[in-house]
Amino acid sequence: MDFVRTTLLYLLPLALIAGLWVFVIAKRLNKRLSTLCGHNPRKRSLYWVGFRRKILKSSLVFLGFLFLLISLAGPRWGERVIEVKKKNRDILFLVDVSDSMIVSDIKPSRLDLAKRKVMDFADFAKGARVGIVAFSGVSFVHCPLTDDYQALKSFANLLRPGMIELGGSSISSALDLASSFFEEQPERLDSQAIVVISDGENWSKGFESSVRKLKKLKIPIYTIGVGTKEGGPVPDRNGRGLKRTSQGQLVNSSLDRSVLSKIAKESGGKYFDLQLDDSDLRAIADLSAKQLQQKETEYNQIKIRFERYQWFLSVVLFVGFMLLYTDWYSRIKKGVLP
Repeated sequence: MDFVRTTLLYLLPLALIAGLWVFVIAKRLNKRLSTLCGHNPRKRSLYWVGFRRKILKSSLVFLGFLFLLISLAGPRWGERVIEVKKKNRDILFLVDVSDSMIVSDIKPSRLDLAKRKVMDFADFAKGARVGIVAFSGVSFVHCPLTDDYQALKSFANLLRPGMIELGGSSISSALDLASSFFEEQPERLDSQAIVVISDGENWSKGFESSVRKLKKLKIPIYTIGVGTKEGGPVPDRNGRGLKRTSQGQLVNSSLDRSVLSKIAKESGGKYFDLQLDDSDLRAIADLSAKQLQQKETEYNQIKIRFERYQWFLSVVLFVGFMLLYTDWYSRIKKGVLP
């Protein structure tokens, strides 16, 4: 047996102590009144009737409170096991962590907003499994597909510039990694999608073949452009001011919508400018829900424990009835009621 609200059980010792205290007081009172009554049989008889009646009422009140406390704690015993089929989609975020994502043309920075997008997607996921691939010069799976959105947020918060030593923005390596990742589950290919968050700048060539491969696999790519057309200077990842060319000029980075739109269009997805109100994520969630099939991923066994508070509550009701009855009976005896 276990309880739903175990904290209420901490009151049981207090209830027992209170009951013991009342019992001790009653014993002392009994001894004192017996002395006052002396050897008069009639007085002793009247006293005992009244005293026992009070003891009975006090015991019933204590018993009722005890069982009410146990009932409120939610006692449970016995269980039933049911199987639940779990259906969902797979959404893999490819997040650019290259140096250009440190630019703060949108505050606080492009990467900070990209991280926020991944974390906010949990509110629109609707049961989807979500994962993260970080890419720069190379790519790696930063967070495997999961429906534990708290864990997803923790992984997203760990994204940072410099976590991949090799510079650049190799979107082709990220797309190839996503492709091979999804191909390991061929039975789910039509329930999977990719979301790329990047400024689209300085991408390595050759991503077209990666996009065509994903299109054959029926995996749409949704892209979110982060940054502004005007852009801004690129900070040094090690905190040493701003990046400069070999000629001493500041390195400027701006959003390249064209390549992001091209990838989305060719794969059957859609391009979105980053929106602070999360309307872009809402649209992606709705589109993916329409385009993708929801596949059964696993059977979960859930144990349901049966609550048995009714048994204890019935005792409380019985005690309440007995208290009313004894009160009514005593009034009849005294002639208060007809």
